[in-house]
Order: sequence, then C-alpha cells, then structure tokens
Amino acid sequence: FAPALAEMFPEAPVTTVSLEALTDTLTGKSRPGHFAGVATIVTKLFAGLQPDRAYFGRKDAQQLAVVTRLASDLSFPVRVVGCPIIREADGLAMSSRNTYLNDLERRAATSLSRGLMAAADAVERGTLDAETLEAIAYDAMSSEHLVEPEYAELHDAHSVVHLNTVDRDSFLAVAGRLGETRLIDNVHFDVTDEGIVIDRGIRSQQTESGQS
Repeated sequence: FAPALAEMFPEAPVTTVSLEALTDTLTGKSRPGHFAGVATIVTKLFAGLQPDRAYFGRKDAQQLAVVTRLASDLSFPVRVVGCPIIREADGLAMSSRNTYLNDLERRAATSLSRGLMAAADAVERGTLDAETLEAIAYDAMSSEHLVEPEYAELHDAHSVVHLNTVDRDSFLAVAGRLGETRLIDNVHFDVTDEGIVIDRGIRSQQTESGQS
C-alpha cells in the first residue's frame, strides 16, 4: 500500500496530530512542524490499515518514541516495533542521505558513529554521566573539519526528556551537517535487571566496495 498524496489528502487538511512534549528537542527543535506531519500521516495509516504491527527504525529514536506514544494515547491496537540500525562496514548508519555526500564528506561522516561507539565503550567501562558521554560523541564530530556538529545528547527512550545519567532506557543521539546534508545517528541503552544492554546497531559484513 503506497498511496499517492492526493489519496491521503484529497483536500488540504485542517486537522493535525501533535506530540509537543516529545518533539521540542533534537530533530524537532531544528525542524519545527516535522513531527506533526509525521504523526498526522501515521495516524491516518493506522486508522485506515489497522495493522497488528508497525516497524520503525531505531536510527530516528525520537520518531520511534513519537509513534509509540501516539499509538498508546490514541488506543490504536498496534504493536510498534523498533528495528536495529543497520550500518555500513565502516560504521556509518545506512541512510538514503549518504548518497548526497562526496568522497571526503563520506569519510568524515564516520565521525558520528565513531563517537557513539567510543561513548558506548565508556558505558561498558562504567561511565554513565551524560556530560561525559555527550562530550565523547561531540568531540569526535568536531575532530572532522567537514562536520558541523548540531548536538550530542542523552535522552529518555520513551519520554525523550534530556537525562543526566544512564539510569533508564535511553539513547545517545548525535546530529551533524556535512555541506547541505544533515545526518543523525544514535546508540540505545536498555536498562535491565542484569545491567545495561547496548544496541550499537548491526554492521554490514560487506566491504566499502560492496564485496563480501
């Protein structure tokens, strides 16, 4: 089911769905109104299709939180499933936007994932305070002159509030610009009775040239 715009909106809508409490930070701060559009479209799809499950990538952790809360608040009988980030062999999170990067920008873009992996390593060693983890991720982006860092922040995985420490399910999110291209990435920290489970994503087994 891939409806055309005219099918989804036969006339200009006057109704929108907004989750302001979850969208005033991170991408929502830099792209005002973006998540209202996402939430409105998803609401129409959930209402029309009535799916049992809906799969959304963890790469946009804020969007995943928005859709999950939307389904709960509006009592849609759907299970929202978060899917792991898929990474290139060099760690860069897969995205259609990667095709906009030139060769130099493409190499510099790995600083986003490099900083996140370093922060994840720090968590494994017992470092849980947000300021330290955010600095690790931000400094990695700053080390590449082609990258303009936008943020590196630790947030609650469900409410998207900013956190001071990894004491609940959370994600460390980064965003940076390379020329006209804006990239996002994150690592998730799932807090369990046994400890913190880190979701770094799934790295492709292919080489950068695309050969196995």
